[in-house]
Amino acid sequence: MNDLKEILKSIGGELRKAQNLMFSRKFEDASEMVSTLNILLEDAMALEPGNVQVKTYSNQIAKLQKDLNQRMGKSAPAAQATPAASEALSSPADGTPLKPAPSRPVAPMTPAQKPAPGLPAGVQKRIRDMNDLIRRGKPQDALGLLKEIHSQYGGQFDEAHPDFVEAKQKAEAAQLEIERKQQTAQADKERSDRERVERERASQEWEQRLKLIKPFCVTTSAIPDLLAQQQIFEEAQNVFSEFRTVEFPYGKTYGLEQVEKKIGSDIEAFPVFWDNARKQAFEEAMAHIASRRSELDKIIEDKPLFMSDGSIRQTEAFLARVQPLFPENSDEDTTIKAALKGLLEKNRMNKQERAKLIFMREDQYVADDAEAIKERMVRFVLDADPEAQIVQTSVYKPEWRELSQWEDYAGNKRFVTRREINGQVVARIKGRPLLFTIYITKERQSDGTWTQLTGNVMFTDEMAEENAEKRA
Repeated sequence: MNDLKEILKSIGGELRKAQNLMFSRKFEDASEMVSTLNILLEDAMALEPGNVQVKTYSNQIAKLQKDLNQRMGKSAPAAQATPAASEALSSPADGTPLKPAPSRPVAPMTPAQKPAPGLPAGVQKRIRDMNDLIRRGKPQDALGLLKEIHSQYGGQFDEAHPDFVEAKQKAEAAQLEIERKQQTAQADKERSDRERVERERASQEWEQRLKLIKPFCVTTSAIPDLLAQQQIFEEAQNVFSEFRTVEFPYGKTYGLEQVEKKIGSDIEAFPVFWDNARKQAFEEAMAHIASRRSELDKIIEDKPLFMSDGSIRQTEAFLARVQPLFPENSDEDTTIKAALKGLLEKNRMNKQERAKLIFMREDQYVADDAEAIKERMVRFVLDADPEAQIVQTSVYKPEWRELSQWEDYAGNKRFVTRREINGQVVARIKGRPLLFTIYITKERQSDGTWTQLTGNVMFTDEMAEENAEKRA
């Protein structure tokens, strides 16, 4: 019985692998494993043909073969009776014991049927090894051992030894008897109430477990949710594969069949769902890059546009979000990276071209506070980078612009009169010339005087080196 358990364990493992291969659409590989399963099944039937689990595996393997035939577009092979079944059909009606067919392989011997002591110990060992090899589906190796017996022990024992022959005949006769008894017992069990109770118990256990599987075919644009669903799908495959190897000798309840049908359908549909989700994410990534590229093709005030460092980081962050959907060096990964590289190269060229068109504007303000305004503008630049090298300054507005208006301040409205003016500073930052365009303002106080100058840098432009000391 220990040998039978090992064979059944091997069948269960191989059947699970074959089913996984079928789910993965590796039909040829799965079909090859079915051939191996049939060999193991014959070994199990030779030991105990009426065993319930043996019959269950037989049905599952047959179903697997049928599913594979449908997917591969083949016709189901005609059923062939096993040697044991053929002998059972040919048994005389009067119950006369059958003689074993000469061409049928010898059934594995139980400990009580070991070769008689009259046989050499080396022969006994090789016979045991032969039976083990046959059970593991290696008959050729077993024949090799038979040659060893002939070459090493030829003439040392009688191959027609009565004990040896009797043991083989008893094993075959016992096999036929067990087959007949098990067939009868199985028919009785199918009609018993115990089968119904066992069917409901086993079905309820698996129905509850399968219902714990979360949905994994839910349309969403959230990448983390898609990745989570892929993980759920893989876990569902494992659980479902295990479920498919479980024997249900008394059938399944309607509820379990419906859950099985739903999960099986989702598992089969998920690869298409996953491909569509990845396709949509890929199209969004490419559309994002195309949109940024179209902006770089525009000309504003006779100058090309370019992406700021912040804008570049936004694009890179967007693409990093979808990247987990595309394995390294996949077609999508390669295409996105190439498009991003092209975008950044276009941006670099635009910046270079724009830098050649950037000049400081002419200095137009000549009032007494001109130097104070320029000193405040320089201070803005030095506050941002104390190591900045100031090249030149300009207040390009001819006079202050004065306006009075209500403004929000700390949640309250207040009436303000302020003056505004604009200027520019050329400075080298880490050896690179930049043009800072600056806003300067001051407010009138209640006593008629004005506050200290304040303001901010409105924007910064890169300049070509040859433009650093020129003016427009």
